[in-house]
Amino acid sequence: MINNNAVSERQYYQPQKKRRMKRTILYYPTIDVPNGTWLRNALLYWDEVSSIVPRSRDEELSREIRYLIDEKQFSPIEPDELMRAENKPMLENFQQEFKKIIASKYFKNIIKKDEQIIRLLQENKIDNVFRIDRNKTSGAIYDFLHDRKLANMDGGYDFINFEPNAGLLYMSLLAKYLADIDCNHTTIGTDYFVYEKFNFARVSKSKGFPVVSFDLKNVLPTPTEDVPFEDIICFKRKRADNLREFQQRMSEFQTKISKAGSNAEMKEIAIGFEDSLSKGVSDLTAVLKGHKIKFWRKTLKSLIILNTPITALVNIVDNPLIIPIALLDTTINVAIEFIDLRNKNKTVKNSPFSYVFDAREQRIIG
Repeated sequence: MINNNAVSERQYYQPQKKRRMKRTILYYPTIDVPNGTWLRNALLYWDEVSSIVPRSRDEELSREIRYLIDEKQFSPIEPDELMRAENKPMLENFQQEFKKIIASKYFKNIIKKDEQIIRLLQENKIDNVFRIDRNKTSGAIYDFLHDRKLANMDGGYDFINFEPNAGLLYMSLLAKYLADIDCNHTTIGTDYFVYEKFNFARVSKSKGFPVVSFDLKNVLPTPTEDVPFEDIICFKRKRADNLREFQQRMSEFQTKISKAGSNAEMKEIAIGFEDSLSKGVSDLTAVLKGHKIKFWRKTLKSLIILNTPITALVNIVDNPLIIPIALLDTTINVAIEFIDLRNKNKTVKNSPFSYVFDAREQRIIG
């Protein structure tokens, strides 16, 4: 039964130096994590789920999220972490990257569709805005957005009203930088592909650095939306060994693929992973069915740091690998992409460092 009692502020926001190292996935771009398959997938495969929740908004946390906090499955992250004095260089980089994207042609084309929203925002006549505590950003960011008619102070001057796309972009980049300074093994994840593209903008070879883009098409067993959180947590605790083994298979593959020294080696690793993945998914499928947990097979995309000179993998740059998995009737896709150089020194502790969980494919099993 979900506990309706409020959780103390101490339980919400623990100082980072006291937090035990965990495999954490930080959801973005919204404060509220969708109560669907994304959250159920994250609960099953990570030690802990997080989202960015300012103290001023903690009363808005849902009954379900409060339950997950009680069960030590969810931990809100305060945006103030980036505002600390010791993180000033990171804060400056964050603001520069935000401004660069706002000023980009791609972003301008997106907000052209929202001219009416921008006009109403300036007149304080719209409720559908993205509100951010004025203490959670800088005057320079506000002035930059206000000059472009993308932000305005609300009546009480406690919050800044952002144009919705600008607000979601702000939270997306904030998640990336908070993951960098978090003491846990924190990966950011989303089901909004467009904001993953903003965070890790694809660029030409001459303007970026290479990463491995790794897709599992319609493979990952994920509880359906009608499976209660209590059942997932119970399964997670009883079958910790099964989940750990599956996680280990994934981690070993991702580590090997990031270190592949040639096109042939990368292909060999991907082909070898076919058998390992088939067995891991089959084993996990069996135990989920044994616990009568219904699930879909979902798609997962990750970006992995490449630790090999790109010259050794030139063929894969031009010809991505597509490895069929006969037992699962799907494919493993491995490609080389180039992303903005601003990300080159980031997320060194995490490999992979970004996930997109695609909830569009819905094939129910069990």
